Amino acid sequence: MAKRDHFQRIQRLRYHHQTYRNPYFQKKRQLPWNFILFFSCGLLLILFFLWIFLCSSLFKITSVQFEGIEYLSQDELTESVWNYLHKRHFLLFTNENRFVFDDETLLNHLESYYSFEYLNIILEKNHVLTLSLKEKTSGLLWNSQEKTYVVDLQGLVIREISREESEWLLSEIHEDDSLEQKKFLFMPRFRDLNDIDVTIGENILTSDEINAIFLFQKYLNSQFIPFIETQIDRLSGKWMGILAKDGYLILFDAYGDIDTQAKHLASILSQPSINPTDLEYIDVRFGDHVYYK
Repeated sequence: MAKRDHFQRIQRLRYHHQTYRNPYFQKKRQLPWNFILFFSCGLLLILFFLWIFLCSSLFKITSVQFEGIEYLSQDELTESVWNYLHKRHFLLFTNENRFVFDDETLLNHLESYYSFEYLNIILEKNHVLTLSLKEKTSGLLWNSQEKTYVVDLQGLVIREISREESEWLLSEIHEDDSLEQKKFLFMPRFRDLNDIDVTIGENILTSDEINAIFLFQKYLNSQFIPFIETQIDRLSGKWMGILAKDGYLILFDAYGDIDTQAKHLASILSQPSINPTDLEYIDVRFGDHVYYK
């Protein structure tokens, strides 16, 4: 009996200490509501602050201003800047936000349309984006694929002409035109006969070629030979010609002796039997051998 009592005492102790459980009467676990509530509040707080920093107007660029513009169209330049600023990321926030805005990306964006001497981009504390720039010196107009570009004296493509400048090209020069319009219309015009695609920032001519062409044009002006444009055919070698207003083409070699070629041109045009309006071309590229038709 003592052994049985000892066994019963041990079982009662196990029961009171709950060292085993009935599998049919397991206590259901409760969800950790405190943790879920804390986690949800934290997540909402993080999303709220992200919205404040990335989407609210507190950190948004509200205006754009420029310093140093001379000939560029400020309206078109402003439009190009805002096109970058309005670009969305993940359909939620835009480059207008000062934490998302990147000046290097904007610089690359603008340099795909314009070539500057320099461009400094400053994001002011008062939500103003300031662009301080210096334009490259315009030297000539280059036409290719029915588009016209401004090129500097080193042969580098600066930009495509603006919509307003395109309208200027269709008009004659008048006394009441603005100084800016007159300077633009007086720039020498070049035409690419091959219609090769043009990229902003690339060199389409060398400075030596430009200097030689301008020297030849200077001679034409001194001899009162009006001309319309310079035509260039790269695929035919060193093929350059100046289209005179009388309708004939003057072919010359920009790498040859410009003075000698100019003298040969003068000798042809000075002949009494030569009527410029009847000419198709004069070719002075081959030394003392001058050809005309």
